[in-house]
Amino acid sequence: MNPRIFLSFILTVISMFFLYQFDKRSTWNHSYYIISIFIIFWIFSQINLQIDRYKDDSKIVDLNHYRKQKQKRKVSKSPRKLQQYDKTVTLFSSCEKTKIELIRSLLTSNAIECFIENQHMASIYPSIEGINMEIKVRSQDLDSALQILKQHNMIS
Repeated sequence: MNPRIFLSFILTVISMFFLYQFDKRSTWNHSYYIISIFIIFWIFSQINLQIDRYKDDSKIVDLNHYRKQKQKRKVSKSPRKLQQYDKTVTLFSSCEKTKIELIRSLLTSNAIECFIENQHMASIYPSIEGINMEIKVRSQDLDSALQILKQHNMIS
């Protein structure tokens, strides 16, 4: 049994006891008592339902706040970008997005940190031939990256 309905029942019984004490001369007949019991019980039940709804509404999470928190967690878990002070070397350059992404995933799977430069510009203006995406790596990772790409026949 729902504790709120039980509470409504107890409050109804108490209020009916006071009504009975008030009407000791029995001027009301039994039908008024029965109707008043149902009305009082209904009122207390509605009050308790509103309290439950208020408690449920307080548990609702704002979706925008949740998305912002999730985005912060993603940023904190994302791999560290190459620092500005690291000397980087262009390893490969092309206007083909699929080949660039394939090389990038190949290098990152071999624990070589790399990033794509001009990716945003090349995706906005794909028809301009002069804009190539470049894969840049740290200078100390250049030899191992070249070796991996040669093993997979990505460069000659």
